[in-house]
Amino acid sequence: MKTKIKINKMKINKKLIIAQGIFILLILGGIYFVYPQTTIKVTGDIIKFDSRNANIIIISKNPALSNPNYIDLNDVSSFNLEPGTYYWKPANNFIKGFTQELVIDSEASIIIESENETRLVNVGNVKLNVTKQGDVMVGHIILNPDESQEIENQGKYIGEQI
Repeated sequence: MKTKIKINKMKINKKLIIAQGIFILLILGGIYFVYPQTTIKVTGDIIKFDSRNANIIIISKNPALSNPNYIDLNDVSSFNLEPGTYYWKPANNFIKGFTQELVIDSEASIIIESENETRLVNVGNVKLNVTKQGDVMVGHIILNPDESQEIENQGKYIGEQI
């Protein structure tokens, strides 16, 4: 008689363990389908978010995400950021993802274009102080990103990030 009682208790324990396992799988599956998953692609200073289950990106220069900007992925999927370190996390109507770090490197770069006139063009993503040097130092040119200025096609031009 004692062995019959033990067998019944083992059957009850197995059913309880199976029910708990199914419950845990349902919870994990629900989290997987609700959790905002986002990948990021950085090309220069252009950021593109590709998301599943996230409709907002919260981004800030502070790791605590204080004073954040909210980017609605339904309206915008890519945008420009100035060089620096940013912290961001995806969010949806149910849950926020984990905070991640994003670094936009500064790129100081100038080119000289010669079509009808010779122009010095800032093709980097930071403001530059360009000095023209020759026999005598001639002066400084301040160029914002994507800005250009007409120059003489002589001398040596040196650009430094401001």
